[in-house]
Amino acid sequence: MNYLGVLLTYLLLVVLHELGHYISANVMKLKNIKAGITLMPYPHPYVTALIEKSVWKKYVFLFSGISMTIIVYLLTYFNLQLKYDFLRIALIIKLCMESNPFYSDFTIAFKPKSSENNNKNITKQIENQINSSKRDYLYSFKWYLHFFVWLVVIILLIAKEVRFH
Repeated sequence: MNYLGVLLTYLLLVVLHELGHYISANVMKLKNIKAGITLMPYPHPYVTALIEKSVWKKYVFLFSGISMTIIVYLLTYFNLQLKYDFLRIALIIKLCMESNPFYSDFTIAFKPKSSENNNKNITKQIENQINSSKRDYLYSFKWYLHFFVWLVVIILLIAKEVRFH
C-alpha cells in the first residue's frame, strides 16, 4: 500500500473538510469567520464563525465539513470506482474521524444550549467547547446511539474494504 499517498490524500481531505465550513459560513454571511490550527484535543485545523441564535445555521455550518467529505467520497466512488487503494483508505479514515462520538462536529452540534460559550478568544472557546461537549454529551443516550451508529458504519466500511481484496 502507498502510505505516503494515504497521508497526502488524508491531509487534502482535512483541507476540503475545513473548506466546507468556510464556504458555508460565507454563504450564510456569518460574522467573525476565523481559521487556524489548534492543539486541542489533537493538532488539527479549524474554521469557526459567530452564529447568533440560529440553530439551523449552526447545524449547516457544523455539518458542512462532513458533507464535503461525503461529496468527495461519492464523486470518487462513481468516477474512479475507488480503484486507488490509498484514496479508499484515506476516505475511510477521514469518515471515521469526522463522525466519531468522542470529538467531532457531531459532539459540538449535539451539546445542550446551556453549555454555549460566547468567549471572544477563539482558542479558549474551542477548548471550552471540547470540555463542555465531553461533559454534557459523553455517555448520554444520544452519545450511545451515536457510538452504535458509528461502529456500524466502521464495520460496514471495513467489510467493504475486505471485499475489495
